[in-house]
Amino acid sequence: MKAFKSITIIFFLAAGLLISAAPSPAFAKNTMRITMEENIVSVYAGENLLLCYRYENVPFKPCAQQLFSPGGVNVLRDAPADHLHHHALMFAVKVNGVNFWEESQAAGRQAHQSFTDTRTDVKTEVENDKRFEMCRAGFTELIDWINPSQELLLKERRTIEVSQGTGLGATVLTWQSRFEVPAGKKSATLTGSHYHGLGMRFVKSMDAGGQFRNADGKPGTVFRGDERLVRSTWCAYTANANGKPVTVAMFDHPQNPRHPATWFTMTKPFAYLSATMKLHKEPLKVASGRPLVLRYGVAVWDGQVETDQINQLYRRWSAKQCEPLEEKKMDIKITSSAFEEGGLIPPKYTCDGADISPPLQWEAVPEGTKSIALISDDPDAPMGTWVHWVLFNLPAETRELAENIPPDSTLPNGARQGTTDFGRIGYGGPCPPSGTHRYFFKIYALDTEVDLAAGADKSQLLKAMEGHILGQGQLIGKYKRQ
Repeated sequence: MKAFKSITIIFFLAAGLLISAAPSPAFAKNTMRITMEENIVSVYAGENLLLCYRYENVPFKPCAQQLFSPGGVNVLRDAPADHLHHHALMFAVKVNGVNFWEESQAAGRQAHQSFTDTRTDVKTEVENDKRFEMCRAGFTELIDWINPSQELLLKERRTIEVSQGTGLGATVLTWQSRFEVPAGKKSATLTGSHYHGLGMRFVKSMDAGGQFRNADGKPGTVFRGDERLVRSTWCAYTANANGKPVTVAMFDHPQNPRHPATWFTMTKPFAYLSATMKLHKEPLKVASGRPLVLRYGVAVWDGQVETDQINQLYRRWSAKQCEPLEEKKMDIKITSSAFEEGGLIPPKYTCDGADISPPLQWEAVPEGTKSIALISDDPDAPMGTWVHWVLFNLPAETRELAENIPPDSTLPNGARQGTTDFGRIGYGGPCPPSGTHRYFFKIYALDTEVDLAAGADKSQLLKAMEGHILGQGQLIGKYKRQ
């Protein structure tokens, strides 16, 4: 990567792009381009800078140094004098006790290795009869997490994507990190302080007079002083950036471990926001052969944005990001005799009918499977992903579920049912308040039985399954009320 001075990468409407319709000429003028210099990757929309990402000539960690609103307002501040280790938008935790957040002789270092690809595209999407034109640009970076003795502790594949488009009203950055234990090591344990995770330091002018909020309207728990911790699907901050009001929201991916995230916020003596996994209370182990994938979103609007608008963008972002992550192999085929993949779910299985569970069938599970779990949810729900069914400890030899599974805590085969977002045990069918929603039926083959009582919720099940998933698959159905 040091062999070049500057490379500009730009793709217009090439045949290889996934475009469902041609974008308007005015929108095409803002086609994104990526420039790669010796230490910095920059993303532009037309001539306007959207992202500046620094990957080398950084003492300890690569970071997103600048991120701009559609109106051209930067919201990030790198290495302020009060905390030189605050690098704008960065991800850092402790690995095997080595601190990658702070920067000292005893600290770990995230060492850039290479870029594996860069990409841009322009496409038109149609959702609920509405047309959205999108420009996107992204790149993937390989990073080694090493301790002061130069021992490799963790390998990261980091993908950054920036998008703008009609209907968004914001600049949206998606940050995905895939962590793997290096060859020869059995595991790596992630821990950290209560603010470790994906952290964001705002420009100095945003430190005063700003206001945090979250999807649930919770005040959060005071940790110390002005610092608060609160669990929610997203957290946002509105303040003036050099005299111009902006709103910045951070999104937690529904498939992240310990979703929804525990947000760290503070406003005094400066403003800060982190998406955390509560590692100060519960360490997280990354086992050999079982990568950990984390995905977050950051949206930047000009002006003060209403909570409903943030909710809408979160739903749209999480729905688009809810397809199986490329690192999660869908190796179990699951089907239903009642509807096809991507097809409409018959009213019989919804709140407009008998509201009974649909029949499901699946193929052989991986060798070593000890139990099977199932989660059904709706990522298009107005207040974030809505859970419709939680079922676990199905016997490993199970290959189907007949329709109309009774809402019993424990089934005759020993399987247990959990609590849904309807507040009850057992299946609850689709009942979208408006539009067409998607319903995911996700199956997991586990190398153990889950040590949970009947009535456990989705987040408890996901946590219990960490490190035990041998294979998985999913079926998607759709429903719109008449």
